[in-house]
Amino acid sequence: MKEHLANLPILVKPEPGEKLWVYISTTEFAVSTVLIKEEGGDQKPVYYVSHALKGPEIRYSEMEKMALALILTARKLRPYFLSHPVTVLTNSPLGQEEVWRVFVDEASSMEGSGVGVILISPTQEKTKVAIRLSSFRSNNEAEYEAVISGLKLARDAGAGHGEEFSSWSIEQIPREHNAEADALARMASSLTSIDSRETGIRPEEEAHARKLKRQVTRFTLVNEKLYRRSFLGPLLRCLAKEEVGYVLQEIHEGCCGDHGGALSLARRTLLAGYWWPTLQQDARQVVKTCEGCQRFGNFSHKPAAESQTAPMMWLS
Repeated sequence: MKEHLANLPILVKPEPGEKLWVYISTTEFAVSTVLIKEEGGDQKPVYYVSHALKGPEIRYSEMEKMALALILTARKLRPYFLSHPVTVLTNSPLGQEEVWRVFVDEASSMEGSGVGVILISPTQEKTKVAIRLSSFRSNNEAEYEAVISGLKLARDAGAGHGEEFSSWSIEQIPREHNAEADALARMASSLTSIDSRETGIRPEEEAHARKLKRQVTRFTLVNEKLYRRSFLGPLLRCLAKEEVGYVLQEIHEGCCGDHGGALSLARRTLLAGYWWPTLQQDARQVVKTCEGCQRFGNFSHKPAAESQTAPMMWLS
């Protein structure tokens, strides 16, 4: 360390018209560049530029941070850029064929249809979008909407050249490898609100967009998992359709189950910290189909139909 500090690089002055290079480096909270020249086979620094990111700059993508660093360098070192040919050196895919990845999925429920899109840029920046379709669609129609929405999102984000892609392919992957897009699609189809801080919303109607804004405060994302805010208790974990059956069975007839009624089962599920849109209906269905409740439940003596008053007939 002492030897390195004792031999720090010294800034040099370039000759007029000499070719220069710019190295760009970005981190989460800062960007920096160094302008260098070659002398005797060695690279020697001409000037340094650094900038601490603040405010909205912290949320810039990797590509945006590099662009910001280059703009700041060009403004501060304007005389060098005007009198020297400058080459930008970076390990990002600038000038190379960029590969964008799009993960899509569809979902349909009683409330409607929706699609989920995950867009991953060449710099691994991830964009999440949930789109609620204005009308109910079949599975095939929703799948087509999902693919089209994914391609549109990629085009709007800068993929391809203008309106066309140089090449593209579609590959079907298992659902467990596409969990994020699947969750977004289910939320868009069964719920009417999503946390817009993490997920972009693209409703097809202005009235639906206003409704989303009013209801969005009920939900939030924590560690990529959706939660619903309760009035007095903690956050309620929003369950996927395939998780509902196990939770209800465990609460109703598990080690601590009491084979209670549908209303009691729904309340105990909320107290356990879980929620989904059809909680009440699913709880009633579980109680109705529970063999133990039907076999050993209290027998109802209530008549199937209301009693009718019969007029008294007097024999003369």
